[in-house]
Amino acid sequence: MIKSQKRPKSWWRAVVEHDTDAADSFDTGSPWYVAHTKPRQEFTAVANLQRQGYRTYVPMLYRSTKRRGQWVRIEEVCFPRYVFFSPGSPRQGLATVRSTIGVASLVSFGQKPATIATDVLQALQAMENRSASKTGLLAKRVRELVRDGVPLSALDGVPIAVKDNLVAAGMPATWGSAAFAGDIRAADELPLA
Repeated sequence: MIKSQKRPKSWWRAVVEHDTDAADSFDTGSPWYVAHTKPRQEFTAVANLQRQGYRTYVPMLYRSTKRRGQWVRIEEVCFPRYVFFSPGSPRQGLATVRSTIGVASLVSFGQKPATIATDVLQALQAMENRSASKTGLLAKRVRELVRDGVPLSALDGVPIAVKDNLVAAGMPATWGSAAFAGDIRAADELPLA
């Protein structure tokens, strides 16, 4: 088995930071499309798309894990093998995307390339920002509990997503209906307690 050549961490970090800056404003005047990349080639595709003048966005997830006895913060691609991109100008076509290094294909429905709404991208970016800030807070809280001698459960420090059909203290529980939009409870429901 031949291992792929690894690029220095600073290379992909620079691409992600540039990519995140570019994603601050998704209103480019052009639609956003989805490219399916080759395995583990998201940042190669991003670098080459940016070189061609496309704006790109790759949502990232952040988590803490233990490696060699030390807790480290890991950055992972939220949607492996997918990159969001938008033409840099209204006259820029999509033909060159198919032959871009790192890109396997353009996600399409029949002959029509798939587009993604800017509000979905903004929601993904908001989720990414929350993930980045909360992961560090969770790890810090777990360290405090361990330092204070509090016994931990198997799930302490593991972030979870809670659907809106469970009541969490101080959070809206809408059950998917606008009729319950203002329903905010003071106490957690049993599964969350």
